[in-house]
Amino acid sequence: MKKGFMKLVKDVTAAREAWDELPLKFALSMVLAVVVCEMAAGALLAGYALQTQLLILRLAELVVIGLLIIYFNVGDNLGLRRPDAEGVRVFALLAGMTLVLFTALLLVFRLLDYPLLAHLTAPPWLAGLAGLLLMVLLAPVVEELLFRGLIFRLLRRSFGMVLSVLLSAGCFALMHGQPELPQIFGGIVFALAYEWSRNLWVAVALHAAGNGAILLLALFH
Repeated sequence: MKKGFMKLVKDVTAAREAWDELPLKFALSMVLAVVVCEMAAGALLAGYALQTQLLILRLAELVVIGLLIIYFNVGDNLGLRRPDAEGVRVFALLAGMTLVLFTALLLVFRLLDYPLLAHLTAPPWLAGLAGLLLMVLLAPVVEELLFRGLIFRLLRRSFGMVLSVLLSAGCFALMHGQPELPQIFGGIVFALAYEWSRNLWVAVALHAAGNGAILLLALFH
């Protein structure tokens, strides 16, 4: 595992020197696709439960964005290189460690009655297998593709790293409703992870672990 982690660090260092700009046509197509999916979901899924709406919406967005990535051949550019077996183990270890750390911190904050946790409680409609699928798979992948793979990368073309991280984190928080500290903090962490690694799977792993910690916390509510 140690050798695999060192190999990942070495690959990351090399990848940092080869981060090309995203094609403008891909960026515009991705924005248009997300807008169309959101509008279509609002019109066609209005009578369904919120969980069902979000599941269908995120799945549709994932399919459409995936097709665009294949069509424009930007997978490597986005940092979606297929990891080898050792890379998968490293990412799994990273996600597992993050999940344990986040859960422990959230439990400590709950014991201290920290007010921040008012914004970190999983709503009842996220319960069950469907909620787990949405929170730890579909949402992290789609949101990282959009907010780090697209928005952060576009901002990075014109602004410095710090400002791009903050602006993309603000956009991420706004997407979740009224901007709150937990979403802003998460957006900053995920963007910094992507900036450092140039590998979107790292940000996805951290995002999934953070969402998983919130679901685990709900079990102790």
